[in-house]
Amino acid sequence: MSTRQLAKRLQVSQSRISQIEKNEARQVLSIKALKDVAEALNCHLCYTLVPKKDLESMVHDQAEKKAKAYLKSVEYSMALESQGTTTESKKLIIEETIKRILEKPHLLWNEDEN
Repeated sequence: MSTRQLAKRLQVSQSRISQIEKNEARQVLSIKALKDVAEALNCHLCYTLVPKKDLESMVHDQAEKKAKAYLKSVEYSMALESQGTTTESKKLIIEETIKRILEKPHLLWNEDEN
């Protein structure tokens, strides 16, 4: 379909179609403009966000991130008391913290809470 034909369907100027195409190339096209073009082409606009990995992995990764942040605070406290943490104890703390976090999924995405 030519820009002239699409402009007629959208009831806009041909220069507006050219502007839409330029904006699309720069990835700054508005959702409203996309809806209008879809409607003019007798199409449905399907706009979706697709996760880069499965939900289970995303949840576990977030829990692990929070657990590692918690471990840092534990290590700091223990260092103040002249106590160290071993690699094994660090792993155990992270594993147990992940389990605790996963038991309270409503807190999983709160960045300021462990």
